[in-house]
Amino acid sequence: MVDWKTLVIAIGSEWAPDGAVGREVLQVDAGGGFRYEHRHQGEVSATGGVLDATMLAALAADLKEAGFPVLPQQNIPPGSSLMEIRRSDDAGSQSVWLDYHAAMQLPGYRELCVRFESWTKALRAGGVTQLAGERTVLSSREP
Repeated sequence: MVDWKTLVIAIGSEWAPDGAVGREVLQVDAGGGFRYEHRHQGEVSATGGVLDATMLAALAADLKEAGFPVLPQQNIPPGSSLMEIRRSDDAGSQSVWLDYHAAMQLPGYRELCVRFESWTKALRAGGVTQLAGERTVLSSREP
């Protein structure tokens, strides 16, 4: 069971001239339902589906290990790959902005980044409606 209603992880910029991927946003609700949106140079694609209970618990554990929403002091240089992590619950919303490369050095945040990368890569390829374990389950059914 998770202690939030919604978790949003977003990275990138839709219009960055040097951004090969664009902006990706993954929103996960407390029941495991997810919504993925990909924006790149004016083109938008979106899909949704279900995150299995094991991965939902892993996200909650990653946030706890990271100490979210606490972040160590960080310098964010110009041109950084900014990542936003936002958690909402009955008390409101908490968010952090951090440099993706710095996040990869921080326990908990690193695991969130790795999961996000793996899942968004599969979702960007299309046809995914369920994210499970360390693998992605491909399905032809619509979310």
